[in-house]
Amino acid sequence: MKNDTPEYLINLIRGLQESAENNEQLICRIIEPKESGFQVKIHGLYAYLPYVLMPWFYPTFEFWKAIAPQLIGRHFICTVESLCENPIQIKLSAKKHELKTSNLVIGKSYFGIVVRKVDYGLFFDAGYQNRWASGAVIGLLHRKDLAGSDVYDYAEVGDKVIATYRGIKPDGTLVFGKDSAQTDFLTGELDYLIGTTQEVEVRISEEGKKEYYILGEYRGTLPVNKLLYPEDEKPDVKDFIDELEDGDVIDCEVLKLNKDKISFQLRLVEKNQPLSYTDETQ
Repeated sequence: MKNDTPEYLINLIRGLQESAENNEQLICRIIEPKESGFQVKIHGLYAYLPYVLMPWFYPTFEFWKAIAPQLIGRHFICTVESLCENPIQIKLSAKKHELKTSNLVIGKSYFGIVVRKVDYGLFFDAGYQNRWASGAVIGLLHRKDLAGSDVYDYAEVGDKVIATYRGIKPDGTLVFGKDSAQTDFLTGELDYLIGTTQEVEVRISEEGKKEYYILGEYRGTLPVNKLLYPEDEKPDVKDFIDELEDGDVIDCEVLKLNKDKISFQLRLVEKNQPLSYTDETQ
């Protein structure tokens, strides 16, 4: 078969082959994203770098498509997987490109790219913060943490967002929020409250729902069920809770910490009487 490849391109190809055979460090530059990888430039030649041969992993190509525009112009150390002269087809791998260790700091805010939008929140890649020098850093920004803002409503895959790192859950999920007030739930710093009796402030939300707070800022729940109260006491407990008003302070035992809901589970202690902040005490 006649080789129609111009001589200058053949020289470039052979120069690339020689560099690869000599184990010279090869650098490619991303030109544009394609359906399942990137078009890149190396040694003056166009080549293909598949998503699956990038230095880090995403569970779906949709994640790659979300962040791909941000990688245009980035350089990666690569190796030649395959090379054909006629027609020119070069396939690269960037698996040998070294990534730095990601060191997220609890309470610090990070920019990221939304990679998936679900009913309960936004998954985003905080790797954008340092131009993916540490690869993918996927976190969850829960929808409930966005209450009172229009971030969730208007956010689309590929958009930039900023969120505060709260910590890591037992299942390995990185948790982010729009503020750092609740990060202590995920660091273990509040574990000392479990098993203690604490004063709990009652607040009535704009929707008329009762909310419970420990130490003025940490949210609690006050369930009434047979696991927490004898069956004959449940009606009295429910009546007591129904009569609570905004500003009342009650004594509760802290039973456990719910990291998924960022709250404490509480139980009323015996002989409880609400004390309002507005009441005059002797």
